[in-house]
Amino acid sequence: MKFYKLFHKSGRTLCAYGKVDFLDREWKAGINGALEECWRGYHILSKEQIADWAQKDLVLWEVLPDRRGGKENLLEVSDKYITRTYKLVRKIGVLRTGGVAEVERLFRKGK
Repeated sequence: MKFYKLFHKSGRTLCAYGKVDFLDREWKAGINGALEECWRGYHILSKEQIADWAQKDLVLWEVLPDRRGGKENLLEVSDKYITRTYKLVRKIGVLRTGGVAEVERLFRKGK
């Protein structure tokens, strides 16, 4: 299963808790303690979850979470996954609008 993360063009995360350098492909700082939705951990998405979060001008990236340790490092919650760390794999593209059709357009374009 592949995972994805949405960012603002500036590199800011959607909740503005962090910012990434899109040229940095190293593992992000690891999160200690129990993973908690909206509190402790990095939010990432399955392909099916992207449309729920998609908004105009967001940048979609494929990411690689650390899957070692099972639920200790990757936790599925209602509309996203929470991971202890991840690294950027490749840029999928920039959303022109939100919604399912726009997400599908980006994946067709990326092939």
